[in-house]
Amino acid sequence: MVLFQNHSDPKYQLLESPKKKCSCVAHSWAIFGLIVLSITITLISLVMIWDQIKQMQRKTETLDIVLFGPKRENSEYRALSYALANDTTGGSRTKFIYKPNYDVETYQHVEKPYALVCYYVIPSRSSSVDRLYPSGIDASLCTHIIVSFATIHNNSIHFPDTDIVDELLSLKRNNTNLKLLLSVISFSTSTDAFAAMVSSSNNRKMFIESATRILKIYSLDGIDLDWEFPAWPETRNISQKDQFTSLLKEMRTAFGKNFLISVAVAAPYIISDRAYDIPQMALYVDFVNLMCYDFHSYVWYLPFIGPNSPLFADSKDFGYESTLNTNYTVHYWIQAGMPKNKIMVGVPLYGHSWTLKYPTLHDYGALAEGYGSIGEKGFVSYRQVCEFTSLKGATVVFDGNTRVPYAYKDKEWFSYDNERSISYKAEYISEMGLAGAMVFSLNEDDYTGMSCVNGETYPLVKRIKTVLLDDNL
Repeated sequence: MVLFQNHSDPKYQLLESPKKKCSCVAHSWAIFGLIVLSITITLISLVMIWDQIKQMQRKTETLDIVLFGPKRENSEYRALSYALANDTTGGSRTKFIYKPNYDVETYQHVEKPYALVCYYVIPSRSSSVDRLYPSGIDASLCTHIIVSFATIHNNSIHFPDTDIVDELLSLKRNNTNLKLLLSVISFSTSTDAFAAMVSSSNNRKMFIESATRILKIYSLDGIDLDWEFPAWPETRNISQKDQFTSLLKEMRTAFGKNFLISVAVAAPYIISDRAYDIPQMALYVDFVNLMCYDFHSYVWYLPFIGPNSPLFADSKDFGYESTLNTNYTVHYWIQAGMPKNKIMVGVPLYGHSWTLKYPTLHDYGALAEGYGSIGEKGFVSYRQVCEFTSLKGATVVFDGNTRVPYAYKDKEWFSYDNERSISYKAEYISEMGLAGAMVFSLNEDDYTGMSCVNGETYPLVKRIKTVLLDDNL
């Protein structure tokens, strides 16, 4: 090909000029095409992500927890709600300030009986939760067992699995002081049955009558309300906060002192501040269960590893991150108006797993590329934790700031609680003079004694109980 760009003859300039124009036009169209292609790819990606989110919501919305068994999608929804709270704040909304790692040793030990509230998740054939049946539960472990979960249908409690309740009632023969509660669960989705139920006094009346009837028929001791969460996310109706308070007030009027009322409540203050009228709630509930777990779990828009259930803040935490721990949550609820003797501190018997982006970077805040390969969507039972940490090449680190361990091997990374971290939390509860501990759930502990400590069953629950009851520890 002969180029004429430097030819001085005018006749060649006439030939050259249209060629330059054509080249510029083609170049412009190429750039335009690339822009359109980039926008198209971006839109397709956003649609795919939105579709995945909607699919997850539909799984939660259409799941009949009682008929088809408990799924970890329920915990996944809570984890995503906590992550959303993290994503929607820059830390500027903190209502109060105190020393992040409060020196609990300045408190004197309060000698009193402590409650140990244990969630028990009903097993089924299709359940991803290990099949722990009532016959495998040690009746002496817990002061309260909360049976999970019932749902709401047409403003009434839907709970067909009565055989399980009959078996659980048999535990009372071995522990006459044991209290059995039924947990009613719902999530803030487009088909939120809780939101519909609390929306009118007539609907609430139907629910309370249904609850009273079930409690009497099955000789249960109370109802646990697990609504995740009133008036949250922030696009939802703020009136749900007052409607939920009205439900609690009306339940207490109907129940009197005959039945217990407990509420499973959010730990992040961003959610709690919007969802609950805490001073009013304190008038009507027997206790609240602070869900002090799922503070960190893998989500694609915050792909950083962190502790599932830290007791205290990490030294590197700042802003809103410094509030994502048990200690901050407890102080928030106390200062917001919940009496100490009505606060149960939630302790998870499960952990979270991540896949590290770079296997040599495994401190808090390191980049992750997805859920861990062990467990279901990042949720791992304590049995799975024990099996992982016993592998050759696995490294276990106990973090002195957060008072919880983590473990890693190659690109696999776990955050979890063990007997040592459980002991710190139980001692914290004792030193703070709180009502007791709540564990979620018995199904996740090593209830067979085949995976963890010297063949001992329920090593984590037993450790909590030992520390709470032993004044010399």
